Amino acid sequence: MSSSRRERTLEEKYRGWPPGPYSLRPHPGRLRQYRRLAKQGVATVPDLLAKYESLHPRTQRVALEAAGFTGDRRLVPLLTRVFREDALLRVEAAMSLGYLGGKRAAKFTLSVLSRELAAQSMDPAFYKPAFWALSTMCSDEAAVQSRFLDLFGREDASPDVRSDILDRLGAALDAQSEVNRRSSVFRRTRRVALAALEDPEDEVRFFAIYAVGQMGLTEALPKLRRMAQDDKGSCLGLWTVAEEAQDVISHFTTGWWPDREPGTGRILDQPPEADATE
Repeated sequence: MSSSRRERTLEEKYRGWPPGPYSLRPHPGRLRQYRRLAKQGVATVPDLLAKYESLHPRTQRVALEAAGFTGDRRLVPLLTRVFREDALLRVEAAMSLGYLGGKRAAKFTLSVLSRELAAQSMDPAFYKPAFWALSTMCSDEAAVQSRFLDLFGREDASPDVRSDILDRLGAALDAQSEVNRRSSVFRRTRRVALAALEDPEDEVRFFAIYAVGQMGLTEALPKLRRMAQDDKGSCLGLWTVAEEAQDVISHFTTGWWPDREPGTGRILDQPPEADATE
């Protein structure tokens, strides 16, 4: 006698997200969202797909936010449609596409970004959410990294996107990882990061310093030393540009990259030699 397999609820899927040994501890607020959805008859993915259009817009927003934490790619067609058609919920759809990932989600968001890059003037209502989704799901893929560099070079790309590109590429092209330093992406990113040390925007210079440090671009040391002394900029919510330059100088010369408290810039740890003498 055969029996159909029970469909796991959205809440159950969330409790096991992301799949594997590193599932996150469920957030109480997120659990309340799933329970409110269940009370409206949206307890499973099939429920969400069947009832999405009949939900109140506020509930649709909750459902879209919840979708990304299910790991269920049956939701990708719904999310791509909302991305295309609903300007008010495009960001929520994009973020959930980024969390779900997969070839279909990546292909869709990459096509949106490519279309915007081909336009004379980019629309932030499309290129920004497409970028956020791609940066979440596949910022370590060469084709995507190349598109990010194209985006960085656009005069109409916003400072927050440009700084996040440096952040993502710096982490992906870490000097300690098995990165081909002769690849076109690495060489392009090197040129971009070094040039961005002169950018007029504080946050772009801040993350250019971070990328330079991550990528091991020690040729920037003379410039970093000047920035550590003279740069008056700061990155909102983190610390000053000069402090970031000091940290990367320390990383290059001693191997220690200080851990700072966001907002105050206070150093939270000590150099390895200081730890050893305690």
